[in-house]
Amino acid sequence: MSVEKNLADKFNFLDFGVLFILSFLFTQAHQVFPTSTFPDYLYLPLFGLLLIYLFLCLTKLLKNNDNNWTKFAKILIFSLILAITVGRTAYSAIKLRHRLGNDYPVHDNPIQIEEGVKYLLQGKNPYSENYLNTPLEAWHNWKENPALYHFVTLPFYLLFSLLISLPANLIFGFFDERMVHIIVFLITISLIYKLVKPVSKKIFYLSLFSFNPLFIHFFIEGRNDVFVFNLLFMSLLFLRNKRYFWSALSLGLATASKQSSWLILPFYFSYLYWREDFKLKFIDKLKKVFQKTWFFLLIIILMFGPFLIWDSKSFIEDIYLYPAGGLKTSYMIKGFGLSPLLLKLGLIESATAYYPFWIWQITLGGLVLAGMLIILRKRLKMSVLSFSYMAFLWTFWLLSRFFNDNYVGYLSMIFIMAMIFLENDLA
Repeated sequence: MSVEKNLADKFNFLDFGVLFILSFLFTQAHQVFPTSTFPDYLYLPLFGLLLIYLFLCLTKLLKNNDNNWTKFAKILIFSLILAITVGRTAYSAIKLRHRLGNDYPVHDNPIQIEEGVKYLLQGKNPYSENYLNTPLEAWHNWKENPALYHFVTLPFYLLFSLLISLPANLIFGFFDERMVHIIVFLITISLIYKLVKPVSKKIFYLSLFSFNPLFIHFFIEGRNDVFVFNLLFMSLLFLRNKRYFWSALSLGLATASKQSSWLILPFYFSYLYWREDFKLKFIDKLKKVFQKTWFFLLIIILMFGPFLIWDSKSFIEDIYLYPAGGLKTSYMIKGFGLSPLLLKLGLIESATAYYPFWIWQITLGGLVLAGMLIILRKRLKMSVLSFSYMAFLWTFWLLSRFFNDNYVGYLSMIFIMAMIFLENDLA
């Protein structure tokens, strides 16, 4: 039996195994994530669909190949399982929240984005306003929530949310920020479906992404990592296919959506620079890179410029000084990494005190950045670019003022993206 056939048989059951384990694990998360409920009456259809999928895997093993009907059946079963688990749970979370108000579990960021959209529609600057006397103030009865005074979200994410809120209010009578996330989630699934070719591998990676326990429950709670991830994924896909305009557009929108995207820029532009003819002079190479990415700069100007003109002080305070600890009302020290250790050792006075984490980030983070760039230069592949971004961002967050739990989920999404690109690199 050939090595290729052994690998094919292995993946034939890996897709089932990942779908089986992760879809069931999703149904058991309610004890930790109150939004991720799953009713008992849906276990029968869930297990019935999984049994049919296992039967299809066994028939493929006997026939040594998938016919078109089997491929369609596998995709259909995956779609139905996704619909009755993630789909139904997300729908219920949105429906119950707008029936019960903020008593139903939801993260505070979606609440603030929704209020920011309302401010924009009233002609007010979300970065200049505070969020007292809004639903955010009632969130968990947390009167000291620093988000009441700072709007950390970047402009494109806010503007896209405003765009979706208009038809949502007309159709449903209300807008929930997670409607944006669901749209982007489905787009991401379609990208994975298109990029990965064999059906067994499609299901494997689709299951790994869709039921990822480090991500999916935060997604239902309303965390926004999927938004910037989708834009970066599209940017690298376009870059891989040498569609530079669309890649630069997606990268610009990602950079104007969430700060975590900023750390991919050194790898992205270095990749483009090193892809140019090595015989060209330095200036000529830079010109070539600029010709491919000028639209990135235009997007940044268009997204950031109006808010800088409107109120530059509030804008810079909210998107940079607030998360960096440069204000009296900055985000507190919390999460994983260096910051809670320094706090425990008494080297930082309190969770709200300022500490120059940038020194650690420049020194140790700079070493990781340099090492990853060396590796990327020797192997100019999308997978290596993705892994390099993951390693640098991970280091940056470890040495940061805060490292939240959903950040681990975001890193796992970057890992899955890198593995998908690696799959194509090896094809």
